[in-house]
Amino acid sequence: MANEWKRPEGHPLTIERAKELMGGDLGDVYRSITSRCCAPIYWYYTGAEILDSGTLTFVRTSKRLMAFTAAHVIRG
Repeated sequence: MANEWKRPEGHPLTIERAKELMGGDLGDVYRSITSRCCAPIYWYYTGAEILDSGTLTFVRTSKRLMAFTAAHVIRG
């Protein structure tokens, strides 16, 4: 699946430039944002190794705190 993605034709940002940006200050900002709004989750049977894992992304609205994850995490 990872090999199916292709950059949109004519997109002004090259893969090399994206890697350069993510390796600098922009990457630091994105990592900071992610670390403040995501948390790892995992599940296991008592006494057994970890069966599967995923990530929750938290969103706080004016009325409640919600956590979201991907469908493949729920299926796991």
